Amino acid sequence: MTNINLPSLILALFPALFILGSASLNFILVLILIFFFWYIISKKIPFTYLYDEKWKFLFIIFFFYSVVVNNFAIDNYNGLRSSISQIRFFIFTLFLFYFVDTKFLKSLIIPIWTVIILLVCLDTNLQFITGIDIFGYRAEGFTSNERILFSKEIGRLSGPFGKELIVGSFISKISAPLIFYFLAKLKNFNYRSKIITILFLILIFETVLITGERTSFVITLLTFILGFFYSLKFRTIIISFLVILISFYMLFINTNFLKLRYVEAYKILNDIPDSSYGRIYSSSLAIWKNNLAFGVGNKNYYVNCKKLIDPNPQSIHSYCSPTHSHNNILQFLVELGLIGTIIFYIFVIYLLNFFYKRKNYFKILHEEQKTFFCGSAVVSIYYIFPSIIPAGSFFTTWNATFFWLHLGIMLSIIRNYEK
Repeated sequence: MTNINLPSLILALFPALFILGSASLNFILVLILIFFFWYIISKKIPFTYLYDEKWKFLFIIFFFYSVVVNNFAIDNYNGLRSSISQIRFFIFTLFLFYFVDTKFLKSLIIPIWTVIILLVCLDTNLQFITGIDIFGYRAEGFTSNERILFSKEIGRLSGPFGKELIVGSFISKISAPLIFYFLAKLKNFNYRSKIITILFLILIFETVLITGERTSFVITLLTFILGFFYSLKFRTIIISFLVILISFYMLFINTNFLKLRYVEAYKILNDIPDSSYGRIYSSSLAIWKNNLAFGVGNKNYYVNCKKLIDPNPQSIHSYCSPTHSHNNILQFLVELGLIGTIIFYIFVIYLLNFFYKRKNYFKILHEEQKTFFCGSAVVSIYYIFPSIIPAGSFFTTWNATFFWLHLGIMLSIIRNYEK
Protein backbone atom coordinates (compact mmCIF):
# COMPACT_ATOMS: atom_id res chain seq x y z
CA MET A 1 0.00 0.00 0.00
CA THR A 2 2.51 2.57 -1.27
CA ASN A 3 1.90 6.27 -1.92
CA ILE A 4 -1.06 6.49 0.42
CA ASN A 5 -3.15 9.59 -0.18
CA LEU A 6 -2.86 11.65 3.07
CA PRO A 7 -6.45 13.00 2.97
CA SER A 8 -7.66 9.41 2.55
CA LEU A 9 -5.64 8.42 5.63
CA ILE A 10 -7.23 11.31 7.54
CA LEU A 11 -10.66 10.02 6.48
CA ALA A 12 -9.70 6.50 7.57
CA LEU A 13 -8.70 7.69 11.05
CA PHE A 14 -11.46 10.27 11.39
CA PRO A 15 -13.85 8.09 13.47
CA ALA A 16 -11.18 7.92 16.19
CA LEU A 17 -11.44 11.73 16.55
CA PHE A 18 -15.05 11.39 17.67
CA ILE A 19 -13.88 9.14 20.51
CA LEU A 20 -11.14 11.60 21.50
CA GLY A 21 -13.75 14.34 21.80
CA SER A 22 -15.00 17.59 20.27
CA ALA A 23 -11.69 19.36 20.94
CA SER A 24 -9.90 16.88 18.66
CA LEU A 25 -12.57 17.23 15.98
CA ASN A 26 -12.41 21.01 16.10
CA PHE A 27 -8.62 20.99 15.97
CA ILE A 28 -8.56 18.89 12.79
CA LEU A 29 -11.44 20.84 11.22
CA VAL A 30 -9.61 24.14 11.80
CA LEU A 31 -6.37 22.68 10.39
CA ILE A 32 -8.26 21.53 7.29
CA LEU A 33 -9.85 25.00 6.99
CA ILE A 34 -6.41 26.68 7.13
CA PHE A 35 -4.91 24.15 4.72
CA PHE A 36 -7.73 24.53 2.23
CA PHE A 37 -7.63 28.32 2.17
CA TRP A 38 -3.83 28.22 1.89
CA TYR A 39 -4.29 26.13 -1.24
CA ILE A 40 -6.71 28.73 -2.57
CA ILE A 41 -4.43 31.69 -1.72
CA SER A 42 -1.48 29.93 -3.35
CA LYS A 43 -3.73 29.28 -6.38
CA LYS A 44 -3.36 25.52 -6.20
CA ILE A 45 -7.16 25.46 -6.01
CA PRO A 46 -9.08 28.12 -7.98
CA PHE A 47 -11.12 30.50 -5.82
CA THR A 48 -14.13 29.74 -8.00
CA TYR A 49 -14.12 26.19 -6.61
CA LEU A 50 -15.97 27.58 -3.58
CA TYR A 51 -19.04 28.43 -5.69
CA ASP A 52 -18.68 26.79 -9.11
CA GLU A 53 -21.64 24.46 -8.49
CA LYS A 54 -25.14 25.70 -7.66
CA TRP A 55 -25.27 23.73 -4.41
CA LYS A 56 -22.03 25.35 -3.25
CA PHE A 57 -23.33 28.81 -4.12
CA LEU A 58 -26.55 28.10 -2.21
CA PHE A 59 -24.61 27.14 0.90
CA ILE A 60 -22.61 30.39 0.69
CA ILE A 61 -25.93 32.28 0.59
CA PHE A 62 -27.22 30.24 3.54
CA PHE A 63 -24.02 30.94 5.48
CA PHE A 64 -24.20 34.72 5.01
CA TYR A 65 -27.92 34.74 5.77
CA SER A 66 -27.24 32.90 9.03
CA VAL A 67 -24.53 35.40 10.04
CA VAL A 68 -26.79 38.38 9.32
CA VAL A 69 -29.77 36.92 11.20
CA ASN A 70 -27.66 36.14 14.25
CA ASN A 71 -26.60 39.78 14.50
CA PHE A 72 -30.14 40.51 15.69
CA ALA A 73 -30.44 37.59 18.14
CA ILE A 74 -30.91 38.20 21.87
CA ASP A 75 -27.73 36.27 22.60
CA ASN A 76 -25.94 37.43 19.45
CA TYR A 77 -22.48 36.44 20.73
CA ASN A 78 -23.30 32.71 20.89
CA GLY A 79 -25.48 33.01 17.81
CA LEU A 80 -22.73 34.57 15.70
CA ARG A 81 -20.10 32.20 17.03
CA SER A 82 -22.27 29.22 16.04
CA SER A 83 -23.21 30.57 12.60
CA ILE A 84 -19.70 31.69 11.61
CA SER A 85 -18.19 28.37 12.72
CA GLN A 86 -20.40 26.48 10.23
CA ILE A 87 -18.00 27.40 7.44
CA ARG A 88 -15.47 24.88 8.78
CA PHE A 89 -17.89 22.02 8.08
CA PHE A 90 -18.54 23.18 4.52
CA ILE A 91 -14.79 23.45 3.86
CA PHE A 92 -14.32 19.99 5.40
CA THR A 93 -16.76 18.57 2.84
CA LEU A 94 -14.99 20.40 0.00
CA PHE A 95 -11.67 19.05 1.31
CA LEU A 96 -12.98 15.47 1.12
CA PHE A 97 -14.56 16.20 -2.26
CA TYR A 98 -11.35 17.57 -3.76
CA PHE A 99 -8.58 15.51 -2.14
CA VAL A 100 -9.80 12.08 -1.00
CA ASP A 101 -9.01 9.19 -3.32
CA THR A 102 -11.68 6.52 -2.86
CA LYS A 103 -9.52 3.84 -4.44
CA PHE A 104 -8.24 3.46 -0.85
CA LEU A 105 -11.71 2.55 0.44
CA LYS A 106 -11.15 -1.20 0.29
CA SER A 107 -7.47 -1.29 1.30
CA LEU A 108 -7.38 1.45 3.96
CA ILE A 109 -10.62 3.14 5.01
CA ILE A 110 -12.90 0.09 5.39
CA PRO A 111 -10.37 -1.97 7.43
CA ILE A 112 -9.61 0.90 9.84
CA TRP A 113 -13.29 1.87 10.27
CA THR A 114 -14.10 -1.81 10.89
CA VAL A 115 -11.46 -2.15 13.61
CA ILE A 116 -12.63 1.07 15.32
CA ILE A 117 -16.29 -0.02 15.30
CA LEU A 118 -15.36 -3.52 16.52
CA LEU A 119 -13.36 -2.16 19.46
CA VAL A 120 -16.08 0.32 20.42
CA CYS A 121 -18.74 -2.41 20.29
CA LEU A 122 -16.68 -4.80 22.43
CA ASP A 123 -15.91 -2.07 24.96
CA THR A 124 -19.59 -1.07 25.18
CA ASN A 125 -20.65 -4.70 25.70
CA LEU A 126 -18.08 -5.05 28.48
CA GLN A 127 -19.71 -2.03 30.15
CA PHE A 128 -23.15 -3.59 29.65
CA ILE A 129 -22.10 -6.92 31.17
CA THR A 130 -19.96 -5.67 34.06
CA GLY A 131 -20.99 -2.02 34.57
CA ILE A 132 -17.49 -0.71 33.77
CA ASP A 133 -15.72 -0.50 30.41
CA ILE A 134 -12.03 -1.17 29.77
CA PHE A 135 -11.10 2.47 30.51
CA GLY A 136 -12.91 2.46 33.84
CA TYR A 137 -15.96 4.41 32.62
CA ARG A 138 -19.17 3.39 34.40
CA ALA A 139 -22.57 2.85 32.86
CA GLU A 140 -25.26 5.33 33.87
CA GLY A 141 -26.54 4.50 37.37
CA PHE A 142 -23.73 2.05 38.15
CA THR A 143 -22.12 3.10 41.45
CA SER A 144 -19.95 0.12 42.40
CA ASN A 145 -16.15 0.41 42.19
CA GLU A 146 -15.94 -3.22 41.11
CA ARG A 147 -17.37 -5.00 38.10
CA ILE A 148 -20.61 -6.89 38.73
CA LEU A 149 -22.04 -9.24 36.13
CA PHE A 150 -25.40 -8.04 34.77
CA SER A 151 -26.10 -5.62 37.59
CA LYS A 152 -29.64 -4.23 37.76
CA GLU A 153 -28.12 -0.77 38.35
CA ILE A 154 -26.85 -0.52 34.78
CA GLY A 155 -28.68 2.12 32.73
CA ARG A 156 -27.63 3.84 29.52
CA LEU A 157 -24.17 3.07 28.21
CA SER A 158 -21.34 5.37 27.20
CA GLY A 159 -18.58 2.93 26.20
CA PRO A 160 -15.32 4.81 25.57
CA PHE A 161 -17.09 8.19 25.58
CA GLY A 162 -16.95 8.56 29.38
CA LYS A 163 -19.87 10.58 30.72
CA GLU A 164 -21.27 11.29 27.25
CA LEU A 165 -24.16 8.93 26.44
CA ILE A 166 -23.50 9.00 22.70
CA VAL A 167 -21.91 5.67 21.86
CA GLY A 168 -25.05 4.43 20.06
CA SER A 169 -25.10 7.58 17.95
CA PHE A 170 -21.45 7.07 17.01
CA ILE A 171 -21.89 3.40 16.06
CA SER A 172 -25.08 3.96 14.07
CA LYS A 173 -23.60 6.79 11.97
CA ILE A 174 -20.12 5.39 11.40
CA SER A 175 -21.19 1.79 10.78
CA ALA A 176 -23.86 2.59 8.15
CA PRO A 177 -21.50 2.37 5.14
CA LEU A 178 -19.86 -0.74 6.63
CA ILE A 179 -23.25 -2.46 7.02
CA PHE A 180 -24.02 -1.90 3.34
CA TYR A 181 -20.54 -3.02 2.32
CA PHE A 182 -20.43 -6.25 4.34
CA LEU A 183 -23.99 -7.25 3.43
CA ALA A 184 -23.11 -6.83 -0.24
CA LYS A 185 -19.86 -8.77 0.09
CA LEU A 186 -21.37 -11.74 1.94
CA LYS A 187 -22.14 -13.54 -1.29
CA ASN A 188 -18.46 -13.44 -2.29
CA PHE A 189 -16.99 -14.64 1.02
CA ASN A 190 -16.05 -18.20 1.89
CA TYR A 191 -17.89 -19.99 4.71
CA ARG A 192 -15.51 -18.89 7.48
CA SER A 193 -15.53 -15.24 6.35
CA LYS A 194 -19.33 -15.30 6.13
CA ILE A 195 -19.64 -16.47 9.75
CA ILE A 196 -17.21 -13.79 10.97
CA THR A 197 -19.00 -11.09 8.97
CA ILE A 198 -22.45 -12.11 10.21
CA LEU A 199 -21.22 -12.09 13.82
CA PHE A 200 -19.74 -8.62 13.29
CA LEU A 201 -23.02 -7.31 11.85
CA ILE A 202 -25.03 -8.84 14.70
CA LEU A 203 -22.60 -7.24 17.17
CA ILE A 204 -23.25 -3.81 15.63
CA PHE A 205 -27.02 -4.25 15.82
CA GLU A 206 -26.95 -5.67 19.35
CA THR A 207 -24.62 -2.96 20.67
CA VAL A 208 -26.75 -0.08 19.41
CA LEU A 209 -29.80 -1.79 20.91
CA ILE A 210 -28.31 -2.16 24.40
CA THR A 211 -27.17 1.47 24.54
CA GLY A 212 -30.80 2.48 24.97
CA GLU A 213 -30.42 5.26 22.36
CA ARG A 214 -33.71 4.90 20.55
CA THR A 215 -33.05 7.25 17.63
CA SER A 216 -29.72 5.53 16.97
CA PHE A 217 -31.50 2.17 17.02
CA VAL A 218 -33.99 3.44 14.43
CA ILE A 219 -31.11 4.59 12.19
CA THR A 220 -29.33 1.24 12.51
CA LEU A 221 -32.50 -0.77 11.93
CA LEU A 222 -33.29 1.30 8.82
CA THR A 223 -29.71 0.85 7.58
CA PHE A 224 -29.98 -2.94 7.94
CA ILE A 225 -33.37 -3.06 6.22
CA LEU A 226 -32.15 -1.00 3.26
CA GLY A 227 -28.89 -2.96 3.19
CA PHE A 228 -30.82 -6.24 3.07
CA PHE A 229 -32.91 -5.12 0.11
CA TYR A 230 -29.85 -3.72 -1.68
CA SER A 231 -27.74 -6.85 -1.32
CA LEU A 232 -29.61 -10.03 -0.42
CA LYS A 233 -32.16 -12.44 -1.82
CA PHE A 234 -35.72 -12.45 -0.46
CA ARG A 235 -35.29 -15.71 1.49
CA THR A 236 -32.15 -14.38 3.17
CA ILE A 237 -33.99 -11.16 4.04
CA ILE A 238 -36.77 -13.09 5.82
CA ILE A 239 -34.26 -15.22 7.76
CA SER A 240 -32.26 -12.12 8.73
CA PHE A 241 -35.38 -10.35 9.95
CA LEU A 242 -36.28 -13.35 12.10
CA VAL A 243 -32.79 -13.43 13.64
CA ILE A 244 -33.00 -9.71 14.44
CA LEU A 245 -36.49 -10.00 15.94
CA ILE A 246 -35.50 -12.98 18.11
CA SER A 247 -32.34 -11.19 19.28
CA PHE A 248 -34.36 -8.08 20.09
CA TYR A 249 -36.93 -10.10 22.02
CA MET A 250 -34.34 -12.02 24.07
CA LEU A 251 -32.56 -8.83 25.11
CA PHE A 252 -35.83 -7.05 25.75
CA ILE A 253 -37.31 -9.61 28.15
CA ASN A 254 -34.07 -10.04 30.09
CA THR A 255 -33.12 -6.40 30.66
CA ASN A 256 -35.33 -4.16 32.78
CA PHE A 257 -33.58 -1.02 31.57
CA LEU A 258 -34.25 -1.81 27.90
CA LYS A 259 -37.87 -2.62 28.72
CA LEU A 260 -38.29 0.81 30.29
CA ARG A 261 -36.55 2.63 27.43
CA TYR A 262 -38.55 1.05 24.62
CA VAL A 263 -41.86 0.98 26.52
CA GLU A 264 -41.32 4.68 27.11
CA ALA A 265 -40.73 5.12 23.36
CA TYR A 266 -44.09 3.44 22.69
CA LYS A 267 -45.79 5.77 25.17
CA ILE A 268 -44.21 8.80 23.51
CA LEU A 269 -45.46 7.72 20.09
CA ASN A 270 -48.89 6.92 21.52
CA ASP A 271 -49.30 10.42 22.96
CA ILE A 272 -46.75 12.76 21.40
CA PRO A 273 -48.33 16.11 22.49
CA ASP A 274 -48.05 15.25 26.21
CA SER A 275 -44.70 13.46 25.97
CA SER A 276 -41.35 14.94 26.95
CA TYR A 277 -40.43 15.55 23.31
CA GLY A 278 -43.93 16.70 22.39
CA ARG A 279 -43.76 19.45 25.01
CA ILE A 280 -40.43 20.68 23.61
CA TYR A 281 -41.82 20.51 20.07
CA SER A 282 -44.80 22.61 21.21
CA SER A 283 -42.57 25.29 22.72
CA SER A 284 -40.47 25.29 19.54
CA LEU A 285 -43.54 25.88 17.38
CA ALA A 286 -44.67 28.68 19.72
CA ILE A 287 -41.28 30.41 19.40
CA TRP A 288 -41.30 30.02 15.62
CA LYS A 289 -44.81 31.49 15.31
CA ASN A 290 -43.50 34.62 17.01
CA ASN A 291 -40.53 34.77 14.63
CA LEU A 292 -41.83 33.24 11.41
CA ALA A 293 -39.57 34.77 8.79
CA PHE A 294 -36.12 35.05 10.35
CA GLY A 295 -36.16 32.90 13.51
CA VAL A 296 -34.46 33.77 16.79
CA GLY A 297 -30.85 32.87 15.89
CA ASN A 298 -28.55 29.95 16.63
CA LYS A 299 -28.38 28.86 20.27
CA ASN A 300 -31.22 31.25 21.11
CA TYR A 301 -34.04 28.75 21.61
CA TYR A 302 -33.85 28.66 25.40
CA VAL A 303 -33.56 32.40 26.03
CA ASN A 304 -36.74 32.87 23.99
CA CYS A 305 -38.51 29.83 25.45
CA LYS A 306 -38.15 31.25 28.97
CA LYS A 307 -40.41 34.13 27.92
CA LEU A 308 -43.28 31.82 26.97
CA ILE A 309 -46.25 31.00 29.20
CA ASP A 310 -46.51 27.24 29.72
CA PRO A 311 -49.97 26.17 28.48
CA ASN A 312 -49.89 23.12 30.74
CA PRO A 313 -47.85 23.89 33.90
CA GLN A 314 -49.16 20.72 35.60
CA SER A 315 -47.31 18.46 33.16
CA ILE A 316 -44.52 16.31 34.56
CA HIS A 317 -42.41 17.18 31.50
CA SER A 318 -40.57 20.48 31.01
CA TYR A 319 -41.97 22.86 28.43
CA CYS A 320 -38.52 24.19 27.51
CA SER A 321 -35.37 22.26 26.76
CA PRO A 322 -32.23 23.88 28.18
CA THR A 323 -30.46 23.47 24.84
CA HIS A 324 -32.40 23.21 21.57
CA SER A 325 -35.57 21.94 19.87
CA HIS A 326 -34.50 18.25 19.73
CA ASN A 327 -35.73 18.00 16.15
CA ASN A 328 -33.85 18.99 13.00
CA ILE A 329 -36.63 20.70 11.05
CA LEU A 330 -37.93 22.51 14.14
CA GLN A 331 -34.43 23.69 14.97
CA PHE A 332 -34.07 25.21 11.50
CA LEU A 333 -37.45 26.95 11.74
CA VAL A 334 -36.86 28.24 15.28
CA GLU A 335 -33.29 29.43 14.84
CA LEU A 336 -33.25 30.56 11.19
CA GLY A 337 -36.92 31.04 10.38
CA LEU A 338 -38.85 30.10 7.27
CA ILE A 339 -36.48 32.00 4.98
CA GLY A 340 -33.35 30.28 6.32
CA THR A 341 -35.06 26.88 6.21
CA ILE A 342 -36.13 27.41 2.58
CA ILE A 343 -32.61 28.47 1.57
CA PHE A 344 -31.14 25.38 3.23
CA TYR A 345 -33.58 23.03 1.52
CA ILE A 346 -32.97 24.68 -1.85
CA PHE A 347 -29.30 23.87 -1.18
CA VAL A 348 -30.39 20.25 -0.51
CA ILE A 349 -32.46 20.15 -3.72
CA TYR A 350 -29.49 21.31 -5.79
CA LEU A 351 -27.32 18.69 -4.08
CA LEU A 352 -29.83 15.99 -4.96
CA ASN A 353 -29.90 17.30 -8.53
CA PHE A 354 -26.10 17.14 -8.63
CA PHE A 355 -26.22 13.46 -7.70
CA TYR A 356 -29.20 12.70 -9.93
CA LYS A 357 -27.40 14.02 -13.02
CA ARG A 358 -24.65 11.53 -12.28
CA LYS A 359 -26.87 8.53 -11.58
CA ASN A 360 -25.35 6.61 -14.48
CA TYR A 361 -21.98 6.63 -12.71
CA PHE A 362 -23.45 4.32 -10.11
CA LYS A 363 -23.64 1.44 -12.55
CA ILE A 364 -19.88 1.20 -13.03
CA LEU A 365 -18.57 2.10 -9.58
CA HIS A 366 -16.74 -0.57 -7.60
CA GLU A 367 -18.81 -2.45 -5.00
CA GLU A 368 -17.11 -0.69 -2.06
CA GLN A 369 -17.82 2.70 -3.63
CA LYS A 370 -21.49 1.89 -4.26
CA THR A 371 -22.07 0.54 -0.77
CA PHE A 372 -20.20 3.32 1.01
CA PHE A 373 -22.20 5.84 -1.01
CA CYS A 374 -25.49 4.17 0.02
CA GLY A 375 -24.56 3.96 3.71
CA SER A 376 -23.47 7.60 3.78
CA ALA A 377 -26.70 8.57 2.01
CA VAL A 378 -28.77 6.93 4.79
CA VAL A 379 -27.03 9.01 7.47
CA SER A 380 -27.23 12.21 5.42
CA ILE A 381 -30.95 11.76 4.74
CA TYR A 382 -31.60 11.28 8.46
CA TYR A 383 -30.25 14.78 9.09
CA ILE A 384 -32.19 16.56 6.35
CA PHE A 385 -35.46 14.63 6.02
CA PRO A 386 -38.26 16.35 8.01
CA SER A 387 -39.68 13.98 10.63
CA ILE A 388 -40.81 13.80 14.25
CA ILE A 389 -37.74 11.76 15.25
CA PRO A 390 -35.78 13.42 18.09
CA ALA A 391 -32.33 14.66 17.15
CA GLY A 392 -29.35 16.48 18.61
CA SER A 393 -28.53 20.02 17.60
CA PHE A 394 -27.64 20.14 13.90
CA PHE A 395 -25.18 23.00 14.42
CA THR A 396 -22.97 21.39 17.09
CA THR A 397 -19.56 19.89 16.31
CA TRP A 398 -20.76 16.35 17.06
CA ASN A 399 -23.85 16.28 14.83
CA ALA A 400 -22.70 18.60 12.07
CA THR A 401 -19.47 16.68 11.54
CA PHE A 402 -21.40 13.44 10.90
CA PHE A 403 -23.57 15.10 8.25
CA TRP A 404 -20.75 16.88 6.41
CA LEU A 405 -18.46 13.83 6.73
CA HIS A 406 -20.92 11.56 4.95
CA LEU A 407 -21.79 14.21 2.38
CA GLY A 408 -18.07 14.61 1.66
CA ILE A 409 -17.69 10.84 1.21
CA MET A 410 -20.54 10.76 -1.31
CA LEU A 411 -19.08 13.70 -3.25
CA SER A 412 -15.56 12.24 -3.23
CA ILE A 413 -16.86 8.99 -4.73
CA ILE A 414 -18.49 10.94 -7.56
CA ARG A 415 -15.40 13.09 -8.18
CA ASN A 416 -13.09 10.08 -8.25
CA TYR A 417 -15.20 8.63 -11.04
CA GLU A 418 -15.08 11.89 -13.00
CA LYS A 419 -11.30 12.09 -12.63
